[in-house]
Parts: sequence; C-alpha cells; structure tokens
Amino acid sequence: AMKDAGVSHFVRMLNKTMAQIKSGEVETQAEEEENVTVEIPLAAYIPPSFIPNADEKIQVYQELASAENATHLEDVKKDLRDDYGDLPPQVENLCKVIRLKMALKAAHLSGVRVNKESHKSHQIMLRMGKGFSPEQIFNLLKNTKLKWVITATGSVSYTHLTLPTKRIV
Repeated sequence: AMKDAGVSHFVRMLNKTMAQIKSGEVETQAEEEENVTVEIPLAAYIPPSFIPNADEKIQVYQELASAENATHLEDVKKDLRDDYGDLPPQVENLCKVIRLKMALKAAHLSGVRVNKESHKSHQIMLRMGKGFSPEQIFNLLKNTKLKWVITATGSVSYTHLTLPTKRIV
C-alpha cells in the first residue's frame, strides 16, 4: 500500500512537470528554498505503534514533507488513513506543524519558536525571512494589542500568558 502512495506522488509530480514543460513555465534556474523551522512544545512524529516498519516510516515522512499545499497534505493524510487506520495525535500534530510551515513560508517568515517562560507564560518568537518587509512589521505592530519586541537579529517576539490549545493553523 505504501508503494502505491509513493507512485501516486511520483505521478502527480511528473504530471505537474509535464504541464510546466508544455506551458513553458519550467524554471531554468532553481530558486534557493529558504528553510522554515518550527520549534514548539508539541509531540509531532510518527509513533512506532502506527507504522512499525522503518522504511515505510521514512517514506511517509518524505511524502508528508513533500506536500506543496494544504490540499496535497490532506491527500497524504487520506492515504495514511486508508493504509494504516485512524491517525494518532502525534501524526495529526505533525500535519499541523507542516501546515504551520506552509503558512510561515507564505508570510515570508523563516521560523517560529515557542519558549516556556513560566507555568503560565510562553514567549512566541517569529523569525523574519528574506521576503519579509518592514511594512509587514508595522502592520503586525499596528493591528494587534500584543506587546511585540523586535530584535537586531531579525526576530519579532511577544510573551503570551496562555498558549492556545485549540487549532494551530
């Protein structure tokens, strides 16, 4: 079943590339992809009880990491449910982290980190990416009541008294 999921991903990528070649959209020079990092206190992994085989687990990690958008990620999750059953919370969390990375990338942020400062307080730090503009910083500051701190290292952070436990993305 895992080989089928790998083949379906390969066919999707092949079809996309063929469509780009036909339309003349093929990029001659690959754009350097900025690495987006998410450092949050959340159990986000594939537990051995869900996929015991190491090779299959690696293939699933690769399939999840290659999801280009939310629709593709949902397709991968559906394939996982079909092949392995209900997703455990750790895998759901992993998918939320991947969606968060997609959102960060779209906002030109290179990462987010959540640090626990006390039992009631967390610091949330956003790292600005290459395409992040000063206008975005001013809009962030203007459109929120939160007390953001901007550092010389290209980070924007604030301290939040309670970490949201509902939806991340």
